[in-house]
Amino acid sequence: MPQNYFLRRLTKNRSYYTPFELNRLLELMDDANPTNRDWATFYVALSVHNSRAITANLLNNAHDSFRDVAAEAILGLARRQHPDACRLVKRRLSDSSIGILDVKAAGYVASQSLLRPLKRIEKWWDLDRVFLAAAIRACSNGGSDDYNFD
Repeated sequence: MPQNYFLRRLTKNRSYYTPFELNRLLELMDDANPTNRDWATFYVALSVHNSRAITANLLNNAHDSFRDVAAEAILGLARRQHPDACRLVKRRLSDSSIGILDVKAAGYVASQSLLRPLKRIEKWWDLDRVFLAAAIRACSNGGSDDYNFD
């Protein structure tokens, strides 16, 4: 759980936030505490909100040294079909440690250029084969309306 009281109060994942809540989340995406950054990035990434400030914060956090923060940010960029998402996801899929969020993001990007890295991890992936199969399907056919793992 996050240490920040505001983030603990938002324990229920929602798609919409008030302007005050959204601004506070954006501030906390740059918090010194990585757990607070992770939760704030998680909430923003899964929200329906989109703006220059949100995109800038997600792009910044996509390079966070805390791996979970970066994964949440990249997923948020992929959900928004940001042009940099494919490159960021491809880089994550080439790491030695690949998480569920990386595979989810690949499905949202739905680029055929991600097929090879997804097929490569298929041989050893043991986290959730449903997500991986759906991401491979989405990348094979250029996206699908039924791809939603939020």
